[in-house]
Amino acid sequence: IELMDARKNAWKKEEALEERLSECREAQSQTRANYFRSMPRATSEGLRNLPGIVDREGLVRGEQYFGTVVENMTLKDPKFQTAVEVAAQNSLFHVIVD
Repeated sequence: IELMDARKNAWKKEEALEERLSECREAQSQTRANYFRSMPRATSEGLRNLPGIVDREGLVRGEQYFGTVVENMTLKDPKFQTAVEVAAQNSLFHVIVD
């Protein structure tokens, strides 16, 4: 009986984790959609196609391809986020390659 209870508890935990994972994936999808809506259409299309281009050209991530400027930035103080976004504008989406 103890093993059955343990199994039921494990199933409940698994179900809760799967539900949480699903919620996180949905939030990630929504955030990504908002990210692409925040830039001009041509830029968003280019960035959507970028992973395929990097793979096709055989660029090594972390050695030849580093992502966009915004992906490589970390603000020490979040209060400057709006100022950086206004000052840099679409330059935040430039791609860093070597």
